[in-house]
Amino acid sequence: MSVSKRGSYWEYRFYTAMVNGKRKRISKSGFRTKKEAEAAENKAKTQYNNAGLIFKPSDISVADYYDLWIEKYCMVNCKATTIEGYQKRIKNLIKPAIGNYKLCSLQPAAIQQFINDLFNNGYSRNTLTSIKGLLTGALDYAVEPLQYIPYNPAKAIRLPSKRATPKVPSRKKEKIPLTDEKMEKIFERFPENHSAHLPLQLAWRVGLREGEVFALQWNDINFEEGTLTVSHQVQMIDKSWTLVPPKYDSIRTVKIDSELLELLRRTKIKQENDREEYAEYYQRLWLTDSNQISERETAREAFFINVRENGTYIQPRILMHVGRVVHYELGFKDYDYHTLRHTHSTKLYENGATLIDIKARLGHCDEKTTVRYTHDSKKQQERTNAIVESIFASNSVVKK
Repeated sequence: MSVSKRGSYWEYRFYTAMVNGKRKRISKSGFRTKKEAEAAENKAKTQYNNAGLIFKPSDISVADYYDLWIEKYCMVNCKATTIEGYQKRIKNLIKPAIGNYKLCSLQPAAIQQFINDLFNNGYSRNTLTSIKGLLTGALDYAVEPLQYIPYNPAKAIRLPSKRATPKVPSRKKEKIPLTDEKMEKIFERFPENHSAHLPLQLAWRVGLREGEVFALQWNDINFEEGTLTVSHQVQMIDKSWTLVPPKYDSIRTVKIDSELLELLRRTKIKQENDREEYAEYYQRLWLTDSNQISERETAREAFFINVRENGTYIQPRILMHVGRVVHYELGFKDYDYHTLRHTHSTKLYENGATLIDIKARLGHCDEKTTVRYTHDSKKQQERTNAIVESIFASNSVVKK
């Protein structure tokens, strides 16, 4: 801690706990007298240290503690995809907000303010719940077995009420199912044999997630039974597209319609012809022992559905190009790729499919999620109105 004069005003400064071996300087100037600067310095330092704790744990920062938690706990107990998700939230949200605190000084008030700030910046309730779980789980480990802190300060925090209104509108974009007319325009722009055509069809006709679409291999298609099996999804791990279990481990086999089946049949025949025509110049794809997709030969060759004419793998990033075209060329601002999954679910529901059937087909973990995917539509409203009419048209009590 120090106080010094800068020009006509006084400034205080002190340093935080080390993060990656370096300390961050906290300073503030503009005080008219040395006494004012010292008073403000003491107050700021006290707030930082949260003085009054009897227990004296390690001097580790919150940022460094999370790195340790990932290494010591997550690497042993969690899937690679789970760890990747944790690391993104820790890097982008937790560390910038509370990473410079000493772990021993982290108090419920600071964590609650962090959650409130996320809420007021428009983050969805699902994100807030996820962050709260990430805070609580990691800090539980600091209590036991590490005994770095005497209690978990995250246990006391509360999510904002569902009735509360954030200062910034929610970042969560409402999914609006696409009409058949819009889908027709999209497929006119991305016709058969375009790299994006089959991924769009698979999301629209089957309701697959993005990662599931680009993980499909030809042994996942049963042409005799007319079924498609979802056994993997792709995720970017260590800068390589990697096959991992689908979300919620939702391995499933679903029926596909005859038009999609024929499209897949034509695609397979074309790939076989391309492979023969390109001969040694055809790009074969392989899977490493850790299920990374590779263009270098390994023990297992993979036959992916989404490949280009020369055999190169079509990556999920192609959907970024699709989004730009649909938004700015076609003018459909309500489109994103995941909207196709909502569209599929809604079309099933309005044509009589039960929520249980839709849940199984989409691979949801519970029916509450499925309900969010089945949007009210004009067709569904008309069907409900017809049911109401039939109930009361023949009701003798009403006629009396």
